[in-house]
Amino acid sequence: MKNILIIFVILILPFMAQGQEVELSDTSQTKREKRRARLKPLKEGDLTVHIGLSSVGNDEIGFYYVGAEYMFNKKVGMRGAYSATKFPLKRNAWSSHNVGVDLTYHFIQYKRWDLYALAGIGIRHTSRRSASYVGEELQNTKFSPNVGLGFRYKITPSFSAQLEIARVFNIGFAKKISLKRKKNQTNKIR
Repeated sequence: MKNILIIFVILILPFMAQGQEVELSDTSQTKREKRRARLKPLKEGDLTVHIGLSSVGNDEIGFYYVGAEYMFNKKVGMRGAYSATKFPLKRNAWSSHNVGVDLTYHFIQYKRWDLYALAGIGIRHTSRRSASYVGEELQNTKFSPNVGLGFRYKITPSFSAQLEIARVFNIGFAKKISLKRKKNQTNKIR
């Protein structure tokens, strides 16, 4: 009987110790681990607002950029953007306004990282005044495609740095706003 009791204790003891280790590791998370656990991927109903600097093509840089993206599901979203600039130089002055609509596909969303592809179309209106043609202003309006890759690094759960490499190059910041409330939060409000 004593041998059976010893064998039973030897078989059960490792499982009891393992259960205690798991319990300790769950309750002893560091502050960094708790912060990283709050970093969640985009989901249906999220709105992301962007602000930053952009450039279009090879010759036009120094635009300010604002935009917003709405997520249809956890992978696909649509966004609209506006960028503009005006250089009032003494001899040559020019301004440009760009409006675009892009479809986005977020294929990697992991903790702090978000990598996505974008494709869309935009319209650009440019006006230039040249010193060689006194009083003459050249205006140009054209449609242009926009295709490229974007990257976000989450600084906090709702604030991130953003870089897009496309026809319209953007660098700036993004703020995530969740438009859909959880069901139990809605019930508490009523």
